[in-house]
Amino acid sequence: LAGMATVNNSTLRDNSTDSGGAIYNLGTVTVNNSTLSGNSAAYGGGISNNGTVT
Repeated sequence: LAGMATVNNSTLRDNSTDSGGAIYNLGTVTVNNSTLSGNSAAYGGGISNNGTVT
């Protein structure tokens, strides 16, 4: 993600990748009332962030 995104009322579960199991962020992401679980990555199991996360 290199732009802007909002994740609302979501479950991001059991994802796997090299960076950011659930979210790989280079921009701005807002996560509201959401669950990140069971995600795996070499860098940032739930979120790999090089931007802004709220």
